[in-house]
Amino acid sequence: MERLRVGDSEIEYADQGDGEPVVLVHTGFSSDWFVPVAARAELADVRVVRVRRAGYVAGSTPPRHLSLADHADHLDALLDTLHVERAHIVGHSSGALIALQLAAARPKRVAGLVATLTELEGTDHMLPLRDPATLAALIATFVRQHRTQRLVDQV
Repeated sequence: MERLRVGDSEIEYADQGDGEPVVLVHTGFSSDWFVPVAARAELADVRVVRVRRAGYVAGSTPPRHLSLADHADHLDALLDTLHVERAHIVGHSSGALIALQLAAARPKRVAGLVATLTELEGTDHMLPLRDPATLAALIATFVRQHRTQRLVDQV
C-alpha cells in the first residue's frame, strides 16, 4: 500500500485496475475488511481504490481525535492525489458514515454511494454482506446500473 500524508495524519491506499473509480472505505474494527472484496473478479472492469484510514496505519498515530469530516477530507485529498474527479464511494459501517459525510460536503465528487452494514434490519430478508462475493457483485451491479443510467440520460 502507498502512504499519503494529509495534514497532520497519514493514510494508506491501494489503487488497482482501470475503469470507473470505486473507493472502498473500511469499518472501524478492521482496516483490511475490503481486501477480499477488492480482489474479486466482479470488480475487474473498475478502478478499485482501497483506503486505510488515519489511525489504522501502522506506526502512524494521529495527533488528535479525527472527526467524520476529517476522514472525509482525507478521502477528498486522496482523490486529488489520484487525479480522480468523481468516484463511487463504498463505505461499510463507520466507513459508510465517512462516505455520507463526503457526499454531503462535496457532492460533485461522489458519482454514487453504497453504504453497507452487515445486514439490513427491519426488512424481510438479510443480505449476507460479510461474504466478499456478494458485496463485490452488489458493487459491480451498482456501477453498471449507474453507467447505464448516464448513457440513457445522454440520449
